[in-house]
Amino acid sequence: MSRIEAGKTELYPGVVNPPLFLRGITDIIRIKAEEKSLLFSFDAPTNLPRAIHVDEKRLRQVLLNLLGNAVKFTDRGQVRLGVSRLSAADGEVRLRFEVQDSGIGVGVDQFESIFQPFEQVGDVHRRFGGSGLGLAGYRGPRRTVLIVDDVVGNRAMLADLLAPVGFEVQHASNGVEALQRMHEAPADLVLMDTVMAGMDGLECTRRIRRNTAWKQLPLEEGLSAPSPVGDEAPGTLVAPPAQELEILHRMAMAGNMRSIREQAQHLAALDQRYRPFAERLQELAGAYQSKAILGLVKEHLAKAGAA
Repeated sequence: MSRIEAGKTELYPGVVNPPLFLRGITDIIRIKAEEKSLLFSFDAPTNLPRAIHVDEKRLRQVLLNLLGNAVKFTDRGQVRLGVSRLSAADGEVRLRFEVQDSGIGVGVDQFESIFQPFEQVGDVHRRFGGSGLGLAGYRGPRRTVLIVDDVVGNRAMLADLLAPVGFEVQHASNGVEALQRMHEAPADLVLMDTVMAGMDGLECTRRIRRNTAWKQLPLEEGLSAPSPVGDEAPGTLVAPPAQELEILHRMAMAGNMRSIREQAQHLAALDQRYRPFAERLQELAGAYQSKAILGLVKEHLAKAGAA
């Protein structure tokens, strides 16, 4: 906070893939919008560059702050993120990001104050959960949290919750990376996914516990896929045709829970035999278990291919 007030915020540019970066942003906001039954739309041109030099962390903070406020201050309607490419000199790229919503808006008399640091406007009841740029932290020493998950969107979502209140967040995509991060700079808390490619969370946890220096480390494990829903065993589910499963696969890859729920309704109406499968999808989508949905769809796609 003191660096910001002194106007000395440092930037650390690096190479970023815009399509991949934006997918992580939109996955987070889409979930938040669906929780309020809002429509979220994302528009980007096909000629986005495949690589740009930018401070990824700061750009993510800005976009998540703007989009998060758009969702928070919108009760009905939609939130939109638009990206366009502007003309620039050779070797340079200029991108314009536009955030639009159908919410309450900002009064003309408040236009100047919203650009002041840590300033908030609007209905006082809606300010809860924010601090005017989300930069107030907790009391006490800074703590480091290591997030271990092989899904970029999951890591970004947790970081979005933890970073604004003052935690230093580290990332790892599997158990091997997590152990490397711990040796380089031990974290105060580890949030560990269980099912990951390579070294999974269970094996990583065992190795962490073997190290006497980390025996008291708080470590929270979470299962990627919940237990089977309902009384029916997984093997008895009747899956829809392969073309319907391909549609579900694309939706699961995009993390679009609303579309998955709508597709589940379509399958239930298509054939009564698919109703248990559709109910399973509804349960998983309601809990935002994208990895579990992906696993379910892949399992039945493999069966359809074998047949």
